[in-house]
Amino acid sequence: MWPAPDVAVVLDGAQGFLIDMRADTHALDARASDALRRAFAGEALSGGDQAFVSGLISEGVLETKTQRRGDVPPSRRAAVLASLARGALVLNQTGHAVRLARASFAATGWAETLGAWTRGAISSVNGRSLAEIGAAVARATANDPTGADCKERALTAFTLARRHGHPAEIVVGAALHPLAAHAWCESGGAIIGDSAERIASYTPLLRYG
Repeated sequence: MWPAPDVAVVLDGAQGFLIDMRADTHALDARASDALRRAFAGEALSGGDQAFVSGLISEGVLETKTQRRGDVPPSRRAAVLASLARGALVLNQTGHAVRLARASFAATGWAETLGAWTRGAISSVNGRSLAEIGAAVARATANDPTGADCKERALTAFTLARRHGHPAEIVVGAALHPLAAHAWCESGGAIIGDSAERIASYTPLLRYG
């Protein structure tokens, strides 16, 4: 039993979350969180808990072993798209990198995209400042006619920051009222390509990088 490629799972105490990067965010109470922990561990479930897990499988949020497409390592397509995006950023084509991020999420999902795009080493040469990087990402996403969403903006900012010598992380947070998830990029506590006002209502749950 695994989360689907586009789903991130947070099971922490009495409050858990299933964050579907394609669509919805699901809040989990203590019983649902415990049922998922036991399902992931391969333990037997009660009738009600089994029905709950089966419902998530039918919705495409979870996958069984027989449904799993490929293995844990990132796919070759995700690795190729990540390499193309790094090349685009070398040429200062930030908008093209945003579109490649979207293509990677669509073709290979959240987990494989993050696995491939976060593998690159941080450059040892300092280049653009974080403010300059944030401005470049903001311009690229504002001028994108297809409307880049938060995960594409965060991934592009992350890749660009590391190319210019800045350690960076992709952060995923959730808000309860209304229930929603959001992704952004941080470097040393500084937010890149997003705003403090926008993320203020989100509690960080996951960090990548």
